[in-house]
Amino acid sequence: MLLVSLLQEIHCSGGFFTRISAGVTTEEYRFPEVATGASGTRLRRAWQSPSTGADAWEVSTVTASCDTHRGAAGHSIRMTWTEYFAGANRTIIETAELRAAGATCRLLRTAVTEGSLIRVRRGYYALPATSPRVIEAVRVGGRLGCISAIADAGGFAFEGQYTHIHVGPGASRLRAPQNRLQRLTEETRNGVELHWDELRHPSDGNEFSIGLPDALIQIFRCQQPRLALATVDNVLHLRLLPWDAVAGIFAALPADLQYLQSRIDARTESGQETVLRWIVLEAGIECEIQVTIEPVGRVDLLIAGFLVVEADSRSFHDGWDRHSADRTRDCDLAALGYVTYRALYKDIMYHPERVIAAIMGLLATHEHFRTVIV
Repeated sequence: MLLVSLLQEIHCSGGFFTRISAGVTTEEYRFPEVATGASGTRLRRAWQSPSTGADAWEVSTVTASCDTHRGAAGHSIRMTWTEYFAGANRTIIETAELRAAGATCRLLRTAVTEGSLIRVRRGYYALPATSPRVIEAVRVGGRLGCISAIADAGGFAFEGQYTHIHVGPGASRLRAPQNRLQRLTEETRNGVELHWDELRHPSDGNEFSIGLPDALIQIFRCQQPRLALATVDNVLHLRLLPWDAVAGIFAALPADLQYLQSRIDARTESGQETVLRWIVLEAGIECEIQVTIEPVGRVDLLIAGFLVVEADSRSFHDGWDRHSADRTRDCDLAALGYVTYRALYKDIMYHPERVIAAIMGLLATHEHFRTVIV
């Protein structure tokens, strides 16, 4: 087993530690303070984990009562690369930052060879469990943008098969998303969508993704209006974006898209519900959304006072328990005089004409068989 001993120089009361265990060959590394306040942390040893094969570091906390060269050692912990990235609250870390923290080129090469780290592109490292889309974005030379940035933040993004990546207008030395050694060309880009526009808020976001306001601006320019509206509704509903950011987003959009601002409704609980509402309104059918019907609860859409339209998807309506609950709910609505139509996700998103045909058929049937009590 290859053992690489590390020593952390910790600033404490203006000094640092140089003590190591006797008989252990060491290389000196400098690591940033991990503890806050008056406590410091020093790295004593690194080893290869027998269970995972990952490099790990042994870290001893040191109290502030120490002098400039030695101090009372506290408890020891083992720090893996995963823990180091988590402690830094980072997904992508640049080589310069790791080198400043004490990692040598040899240590980084070893970590990559053994699978503990991924060298995303020259100067950037990530953990093996990092999202493939994040890896693609950074490897190309940009950050997640458009629907990929929204999806990474937890918002609705319509089935993006390929990664959407923002690169600056003057970006150069772009690389293929699957191979950091290949230049980015039409043949090597593997379907990724590039967004070259200037960002309104370039400092927003993080090291691998642009901020949500810029991502939404890109979505309106890239996606169909109904899909862009669905994303805005969803991020507002989830409170991923404050309402006061909406005006700035539309200020960056062309005149032919301004009408969409009046259609925003954050009461909608999912992206597909927004799309359902869109196709119903576009067909000239009036509807109410998120209507509460006692004692059943809220329904997605209510049309003509009797037709309940629910947007079903596998994510929220799969499994027998969920099916049973849905059927019980439909039965309760029927007892109150309501008719329920559950529109499938694939019909809402890909075959809206089927949804409208079903709604029109139910409306016509109800009109034909309506009972009038004199």
